[in-house]
Amino acid sequence: MGAGTAITTPAANIGMGGTTEGGATGTLEVRGGSMSFAGTDTSLNFGSGSLSIADGASFTVGALANRLDQLRVGYNNSGVDLADAVINLTGDQFAAYVGDELSVGRVANVGWQSRANGSLVLGAASTVDVGTLASPATLNIGWNESTGSSGYSSYANTSSAIGVLDAAHGTLTAQLSALNVGLTAGRGTANGTLIMGAGTAITTAAVSVGVGNTTEEVRPATWTSWEVHYTQRRCRWAKARWTSTTAP
Repeated sequence: MGAGTAITTPAANIGMGGTTEGGATGTLEVRGGSMSFAGTDTSLNFGSGSLSIADGASFTVGALANRLDQLRVGYNNSGVDLADAVINLTGDQFAAYVGDELSVGRVANVGWQSRANGSLVLGAASTVDVGTLASPATLNIGWNESTGSSGYSSYANTSSAIGVLDAAHGTLTAQLSALNVGLTAGRGTANGTLIMGAGTAITTAAVSVGVGNTTEEVRPATWTSWEVHYTQRRCRWAKARWTSTTAP
């Protein structure tokens, strides 16, 4: 995209579509211009896709008054192959206003052998705003929805979802109905890591950490930055561990 680019679309898919032969890859390179989302069920999806923002350029998806419904990084809805997306926004000017769902490393409930590996690293000039008080969203990091079976006893469900959201140096504000970090539907595996920084503020009704056949890690950048507000009383932990050089 250049300075003269203006795109309006209900959905943008970057590197989406897995196949047994290797699937799709894609790159969204922003040197200027704008991308707006209009209609219902709007989404920006990165499968095996990447985002590159040029020096001096900025990229914003959604707006406070007109949010993008879904932002997904490392999203596999094909039933096969690997969706591998690493988006590192260090040094970039980026903003996202998300209404319904932010997922990093998500496998949809299609087939039994999908894999997803998503990583989203926020820089100092990155702002991600998810959900509102009136309409809370879901934040999913390492979410495996697969429940499928191969039909053969010798082949287990091999699906896996890995997600990393690193907000140590950026701004992450979220009003949520659910925060899921390492979550399966009972088949396959999931691994989620959420790194929170001084600019992180999350309010959520429910937290699921390492639930299902999962391993996970929730790690604040510093222990003083660890603050999640629960608006209800449901918080589930399984196979969870804290890692820090100092005790919380």
